[in-house]
Amino acid sequence: MKKDTVASYDYKRCEACHPEAYQRYLMGEHAKVLIKQEQDKRSGIKEASLERLAPRCGDCHSSHYAPSKLSRIEIGARQIETCGKCHKAQVMSYLKDSHGRMGVFLEKKASACCTDCHGAHACESLKDEQKALAACMRCHKEATIGFAGVIIHTGSEDISKKDPKKQAGMAVIEAVKRISQIGIIIILAFFALRTFVWILRELHNKLRGR
Repeated sequence: MKKDTVASYDYKRCEACHPEAYQRYLMGEHAKVLIKQEQDKRSGIKEASLERLAPRCGDCHSSHYAPSKLSRIEIGARQIETCGKCHKAQVMSYLKDSHGRMGVFLEKKASACCTDCHGAHACESLKDEQKALAACMRCHKEATIGFAGVIIHTGSEDISKKDPKKQAGMAVIEAVKRISQIGIIIILAFFALRTFVWILRELHNKLRGR
């Protein structure tokens, strides 16, 4: 019922006081997805994408219960909670990344949260390297195009089938992780075997009365 109410609200009312934010939303990824969903609905297409409609203003904002004067750390935590309702895998991978660890667990104000990279209302996907680089340069002024290749959301479930470059990057990351894990196991096994042999030698020496 709540979802139906949020979906049926006339969000042109928001534009009256927040024209810039509203226009940014219309240019963003959420609005593009919403338009496609509405077109599919009118065409009678029944897809899984229609089960969860793209968010509108009311899905992310509360006009009555949102407290004011929150700190940057508190705002970041609320963003993670809000974005995580739809982007669970991305939030989990963000929390494993240095940005999330510093911002959430160490409460570093300078660390990036969701809107620092993706924007508060445009919600860009950052698949385009130039857009990704522009996002990086908001904090890393000396960033080069190489920054755009850094994969923040590293969970395998995050990979879009429409993003072969990210798929290739994730394949490399997974290969490095596997090799590292195998290397660690081999090293641990070597030292365990060495310790075992040393214990046997000590026992052998004691039994011989040495």
